[in-house]
Amino acid sequence: MAKKSRRFRGDGCGFVLLTCLFMCCALLLNGMVAMVAVSALRSTLLADERLHGFVLFLMPIGMLVIQWWIVDQVVDWLSPQQEENGRPPEQP
Repeated sequence: MAKKSRRFRGDGCGFVLLTCLFMCCALLLNGMVAMVAVSALRSTLLADERLHGFVLFLMPIGMLVIQWWIVDQVVDWLSPQQEENGRPPEQP
């Protein structure tokens, strides 16, 4: 009988719920950071109300994209290397 692998695959209801929870928390924190940064620049660079709203909307989303890229890079860096056939490489 083949031994079942306990390797995390990143699918299922729990993974989706944790991903949504992480994304909501990250958007909340990014929104706070964006609000502080935009309010500091409002009198000088963001005097136009439309530009202020545009930056305040897109800054947290851009930060979230960068955070997901960093998480993806760290997961790739920490996970064991796999060959193209899905098996771990042979040890010499």
